[in-house]
Amino acid sequence: MGDRRLTVVRELREEIGLNCGLSLDELGACPIVSNSYTYNHEKGYEVHKENHFYVVWVSDVVRNAPLTLQEDKKLPEILAARWFEYDEAVITINHDEDRDLLESEVAKECRG
Repeated sequence: MGDRRLTVVRELREEIGLNCGLSLDELGACPIVSNSYTYNHEKGYEVHKENHFYVVWVSDVVRNAPLTLQEDKKLPEILAARWFEYDEAVITINHDEDRDLLESEVAKECRG
């Protein structure tokens, strides 16, 4: 599978355009759950989708550095980006399914 930290950095950049300036020694990542499903694309073909969710932690240097979003990747639902402490993330997350993932036993174990 390779270094999961590389995957996390790449996905942050590719999916939401987050340029976080991470070096691998400033980042930790723990997979918490994966799922996959298939759906029919509007153009008539079947798409197989696989999702991997991680708990990510960063060094204080990275946590305090500004985050920027690439203009061409900005999505209407992403107005800004920043790192959260775990407890703050739990109360800030808008979607129940995402909060449940973060509060899962596996995610708690990743925190140490």
